[in-house]
Amino acid sequence: MQNALQHAGKGGRVSIAIARAGDAAPGVAEIRVENTGSVPESDIPRVFDRLYRGEGARHTPGSGLGLTIAKAVVELHGGIVHISNTPQGTVLVEMRLPAETAQTGE
Repeated sequence: MQNALQHAGKGGRVSIAIARAGDAAPGVAEIRVENTGSVPESDIPRVFDRLYRGEGARHTPGSGLGLTIAKAVVELHGGIVHISNTPQGTVLVEMRLPAETAQTGE
């Protein structure tokens, strides 16, 4: 979320959506973070690399570890993370995590 806020730009927009298991896909919880702007297509394969900062991100504060850590946490929980540019001119980060259903005892 911090990256989205930093890179949305002045007057930009950030949205966050969380879907419960079953809404996204059975047994999956999905978190989507979307912000105005774009990531150069040539940077997308590397944005999760440790200490990588694309040319457009070098003027903003940070060390290049945020997305690396986010990906590691998601993967340690058995999930996946993906980043893409959308046709609407936004950057979309999607995280999908296995969701356990609570036993209600009914």
